[in-house]
Amino acid sequence: MNERRCIFTTWEVQLLEKEFTSDHEEGWFVKEVFEKITGWRPETNFIRKLMMVWMYSGIVISLARLWLHFG
Repeated sequence: MNERRCIFTTWEVQLLEKEFTSDHEEGWFVKEVFEKITGWRPETNFIRKLMMVWMYSGIVISLARLWLHFG
């Protein structure tokens, strides 16, 4: 989906009227935030797994809330 690109990156490139280059570090924003909080810069594989857990957790919470509301 979206060529493994964050939707915010796509919007940023469009708003700045630039051409997208794929030479950026994947998950750099999450890495920067993680490093600010913990002082440790995680590897890309860790960030990928963390983002997957975060995404699926959000889906499970959303489905649970819908189930409780409409169920």
